Amino acid sequence: MDNIVEEVRKKTDIVDLISEYIPLIKKGKNYFGVCPFHDDSNPSMSVSREKQIYKCFSCGASGNIYNFLMDYEHIDFKEALSKLSSKLGINIENTTIKVNNKFDKFYEIYDLTSKLYQNNLLSEKGSSARNYLKSRNISLEEIKKFNIGLSFSNNQVVKQLEKKYNLLDLEDVGLISNNHDIFQNRIMFPLMNLENKTVAFSGRIYDTNSKDSKYINTKETNIFKKGEILYNYYACKEDVRIKKYLILVEGFMDVIRLSTIGIKNVVATMGTSLTINQIKLLKRLSNNIYLCFDGDNPGKLANINNGEELIKHDINIKVISLDNNDDPDSYVLKNGKEKFETLIEEAKSYQEYYMEYQKDNISTTDIKEVTEYINKVLEKLKYNNNAIEKELVLKKLAKDFDISYNTLENRLKDYSLEKNTNLEVKSPKKEEKITVNKYYVASRDLIMGMLYNNKIIDIYKNYNIQMINNKFDAILNEILYRYDVYGSVEVAEIFDEFISNDEEREFFKTLITDEEVYSEDYYIDCIKSINECVTNQKIKYLQKMIEEEKDVNKQIEYLNTMGILKNNLEKGI
Repeated sequence: MDNIVEEVRKKTDIVDLISEYIPLIKKGKNYFGVCPFHDDSNPSMSVSREKQIYKCFSCGASGNIYNFLMDYEHIDFKEALSKLSSKLGINIENTTIKVNNKFDKFYEIYDLTSKLYQNNLLSEKGSSARNYLKSRNISLEEIKKFNIGLSFSNNQVVKQLEKKYNLLDLEDVGLISNNHDIFQNRIMFPLMNLENKTVAFSGRIYDTNSKDSKYINTKETNIFKKGEILYNYYACKEDVRIKKYLILVEGFMDVIRLSTIGIKNVVATMGTSLTINQIKLLKRLSNNIYLCFDGDNPGKLANINNGEELIKHDINIKVISLDNNDDPDSYVLKNGKEKFETLIEEAKSYQEYYMEYQKDNISTTDIKEVTEYINKVLEKLKYNNNAIEKELVLKKLAKDFDISYNTLENRLKDYSLEKNTNLEVKSPKKEEKITVNKYYVASRDLIMGMLYNNKIIDIYKNYNIQMINNKFDAILNEILYRYDVYGSVEVAEIFDEFISNDEEREFFKTLITDEEVYSEDYYIDCIKSINECVTNQKIKYLQKMIEEEKDVNKQIEYLNTMGILKNNLEKGI
């Protein structure tokens, strides 16, 4: 497998690949283009044919051919490898791809259960459930597309799966309780993770006479964390890429309904509040998001609150306004495709939507309420990075309430200052920040130097030091291994090692530079700074041991060791 990954990477020219997606212009030895991973007005992405890597010096996006394709097309590593190998005519069908198989058994259980439910719905016994879906204008095509199924009331999951799996496993993944199926007599909607694997279900009653809860959902498990997935995320990627924006709704029925009229660039939160993990997922899909929560007051509040959080992450927001008590599902059923498409075209900017929402709830003749309204609008406006929209909002407020534009502008500056001040308050104390940064920067710069200059690796190996930050360990070990085995280090190859580990990959991206290498003396100083920190940590540890140790001989031993370390520090060793 490693040979295939390396072969595909070496045979694929990164400049040629990225040129298929964005125009590149050669400047010096590198190529530059407008970065597709943020709103870039000036070309800030550098692509190196020599190093086979790219780096945006504005947003920090970086990597090799696999990273670019994964981030641009929102696909996983296996798909990226498959696409790139196919272009080269390399067959990887019989190649085993290493993946984390810790929960493979759980995924297998859900896959079998989902197929069982799907067969149930399409069977003769599933006719009443199919008729219910038909009455909701859900066609057989949509049933199959979204893998909709049906659970029976005869403990079918227990009976079928206990032959192969431990009942405790079935209980752990939320399918059974006390040896009985949790989902019975319900239409089953499978919930998929980012790799399109079924990890949970939402079951809906279809018997109108039933007094049971309308929906029941799988409990959170090792493979299902509600706040870490979005319904239809995997399936909508291509449509989002084509349309350049994403529609965010609340429920999976909204997603399914919009799909029936050809609108497929949609995901659902399955709740009204976004988590930080979901926001990160949305940002990976698109920087342009249309909010379309329900038309009632809770839905409007969801548009307001979620919009505010998304704007803080530099995402462009528009809001699709629905009539009172409508959701996308009911609106489309009543009004049809064209009317909904008109709503999309008439979607308001978040700022405009927020202003209208707040203005509807005040008396324009009450000075106190008007003052509160203006302050709320300006408080939200501080997060808006669009200078034109800011000016238009200030002019509108000045006109609507006969207030000086300068007064509003100065008040907005106060809010912006408060925002920056709040950020400073959350930062570490100045003294702590300098102490931490000194050694962190030394470690970071040393690693960066080793990535681009073999001489720096030789310098490092001449000193017997430890890294002070565990984040650097994996990268350092990879550098030393490749240098010892191959005699050199290629940054693009190291990216391959971290391709399946999101945390390590994202950290490694921060170390990619434009190859600005300092003098050898600078890296020796980095090593000395790191060694100083490690030695100080050892001294603190020995001091603690001396205080806790009751044996006088051992105390003396610790004191002697501590003395040697302090002496080395004074000599700069």
